[in-house]
Amino acid sequence: MSVMSPDTFDLIRSTATQLRSLVLRNFFGIECRAMLSEEKTWACRETLRKLQFHDCRGAHAGAIASGLSTGAWAKHPLDSLEVSKCGDHDDFPSAPYQVLEANLTTLTTTSSFPTGSNNDTAPTTTKNTTANTTSGVRRRNANVIEKAHYEHEFDWEMQLLGLLPVKHVTVTKTPSSLILYMLEHDLFPGMETLDLIEWKEGAPDSDTYARIETACTKRRVTLLHSAEEIVACSCPYGS
Repeated sequence: MSVMSPDTFDLIRSTATQLRSLVLRNFFGIECRAMLSEEKTWACRETLRKLQFHDCRGAHAGAIASGLSTGAWAKHPLDSLEVSKCGDHDDFPSAPYQVLEANLTTLTTTSSFPTGSNNDTAPTTTKNTTANTTSGVRRRNANVIEKAHYEHEFDWEMQLLGLLPVKHVTVTKTPSSLILYMLEHDLFPGMETLDLIEWKEGAPDSDTYARIETACTKRRVTLLHSAEEIVACSCPYGS
């Protein structure tokens, strides 16, 4: 059960006009999921600068991408966005919500996503899909987020979040193959730096790491190795 009731969430988004930072941890549960995807302007739209979702089952990646890309949640560029261990295993089968249909049509109609499983393989996508969806987000909201940290992302979640323009991206606890896919398919338009956890010598996926370095060079993205995980866990993904 969610600690935060739908009524409480509605009160926050409808009345908190001076909110600059909104941090939701653990207690934003499945009961609030549909509300997060409603096409509703937040009262803090003029002031919101920092947004965090940590371990929130009700935070659907598509709802986050849609709410920010349309400017309904924040009129000005966010200084910081964090999404870690969010969503539920039945998220994508239960989508699209109304706001996704309106704002992410190209993505949901031209891409083939897994139905809620965290696979190591990249999503099946046509060559022009990323270009179409990326340009779509740019048309709706040219604001570029200053920095974003994504952690424990499924392949289709990264595909959705990757539509948001971000200058400085940090990715942790996510398969290296997915990070490579993100780079090679021009996700995160406007990215200047990519920060990952320090790689270990002789790692099994060292070839993928080498390809990540090459992809960063091609995109003129500075690759860093100073990232720290948001939520500690014992999963095998160390990137």
